[in-house]
Amino acid sequence: LSGGQKQRVAIARAIIKDPKVLLLDEATSALDRGSEVVVQEALKNVMRGRTVLSIAHRLVTIQDADCIYYIQPRDPCASPGSPEAFSHILEHGTHQQLMDLDGAYAAMVRTQNQAAERKASAGTTTGTDAASPTLRAPAGFLSEREGLLDAEREDRMKGSKGFKRTAKYNHPEWPWIVVGVLAAAAAGTAYPVYAILFAEVLELFYAPV
Repeated sequence: LSGGQKQRVAIARAIIKDPKVLLLDEATSALDRGSEVVVQEALKNVMRGRTVLSIAHRLVTIQDADCIYYIQPRDPCASPGSPEAFSHILEHGTHQQLMDLDGAYAAMVRTQNQAAERKASAGTTTGTDAASPTLRAPAGFLSEREGLLDAEREDRMKGSKGFKRTAKYNHPEWPWIVVGVLAAAAAGTAYPVYAILFAEVLELFYAPV
């Protein structure tokens, strides 16, 4: 099963159990856009008459929530004990209230909408003959491929963030790091320089007088 298919199975199992409290953690993250719309409509029907806690980065999936809490991540470079050193609720309210507030939540919504528009326009321009059955890939393949691409992008983002975070943590040691790099470079060039000098000495030794 692809990531999207596994996610749909998990959602179906949760719906069949008919829980009083339903916890959704990135419920549609592995789905393509078409499947996400269908699943989201089904979830809206399931949410009636029960308490639902939804954790989401795709804000379009929680716009109908009664109350939305925007959680500000902790700053790894903040001094211990300061408010920035802990994750905290930055904004809360309905979708419209947070959009009217024009804060961090509204900025993220606009960013995601712009990204979705760019993705849609790119798909429109690159699809030369979408109606042709010979050029149309299976929906499962597209869903799996999109999931793999999302995973690759997430891994690249994690790698860049990890390097930046490590650099921030080691900021006080940067002078020692520079000294270490220069010393390593000097040690690495010692043998090539020695070889060149040795060759010059041998050449002088065997040169005719």
